[in-house]
This record gives sequence, C-alpha cells and structure tokens, in this order.
Amino acid sequence: MSPDHENHSGTRPAAWRDDLTGGDDSLFAGRPEPVNEYTARTLTYEVTGRIARITFNRPERGNAITADTPIELAAAVERADLDPRVHVIVVSGRGKGFCGGYDLSIFAENGLAPAEGEQPTAGTVLDPVAQARNHNPWATWDPMVDYAMMSRFNRGFSSLLHANKPTVAKVHGFAIAGGTDIALFADQIIC
Repeated sequence: MSPDHENHSGTRPAAWRDDLTGGDDSLFAGRPEPVNEYTARTLTYEVTGRIARITFNRPERGNAITADTPIELAAAVERADLDPRVHVIVVSGRGKGFCGGYDLSIFAENGLAPAEGEQPTAGTVLDPVAQARNHNPWATWDPMVDYAMMSRFNRGFSSLLHANKPTVAKVHGFAIAGGTDIALFADQIIC
C-alpha cells in the first residue's frame, strides 16, 4: 500500500463498504450513534447491523395506509439515509401481509373521523368528508382533489426511490392498491 493511501496511524482508512464509523480516525469517532429504533403511528424503525428495517405496524388493519403513512415512511427513509451505519433499507409489513392499500375504514367505521392521534385533516384534501363527497357517484367528481391527495401520498412513498442507499420491499402475503405503489418505488422487490 502506498503511503498516500495510509492515514496518520499508518493503517489504511476504512472504506464505506467496510465500516464508515469504525476506528479512531473515523469522522464519527466519539460521536453518539443515531437512534436505533422507534415506533411511529403506522410503522416501526429499527437498525440491525447494516440494515435499516422499516416495518408497517398495523397488522389488525392489514397495514392499511393512513394520512400518516407517507410522512412517517419518508421520515424513516431519511433517517436511514443519514445514518452512516446503514447500507440498505428494507421495508416490510407486520402480520399476514405487506400492505392492504388505503384504510377505507376511515369512511366505513369511524363516521368519517380519523383515528385518534392521526394528523388533523379537516378542511384539507385529506378530509374524509370532502373525499366522500368527491366520490359520490351522483355528484361531479373533481380530479384535482384526487390529484392533490394522491400526489401527497406518492411523494412520501417515492422517498424509497430517491433514497441514496438501496431499498428493498420485502413483500409477503398481500400487497394491494397503495401497497403495490409502495413496493414499486423500492429498488428491489423480494416476494
């Protein structure tokens, strides 16, 4: 090894593929590690080794997508992207399947009110009442309301596509509607 490839201690510096955070000469020496895990309303985040694991965590609802899902997914992908320990991002679903699409129970079971703790949506294009009115088969449908809502969801899902690190969708069981949208934004799908 030539001297210009050695660091001040006479050893070769760690390459990104080896361990970016290891050694006394690391840019991250003496710095705290980023958060290893947390639980959001619709997913969990966990780092094991070099893998960031984002897991949809609503198995009782088939991991159905809510207004919170795209925001939480984008935040988790960004956290993994910024973590020097992480080399790959894996998204999966807890329970019987990957993701059952959009949570239609907001319309059917909750009297058009979002579940407690979800983002406030009243008066926005995400407002369940406005969405129900827009999808009334006897009324005029406004495609721009749907576009505004769906583009918001897709911006969050596309964080997988725009990540600086490889993304993998680990699909098991079902991946329906918006669930397939999420999986298709990943670099690789494993079924």
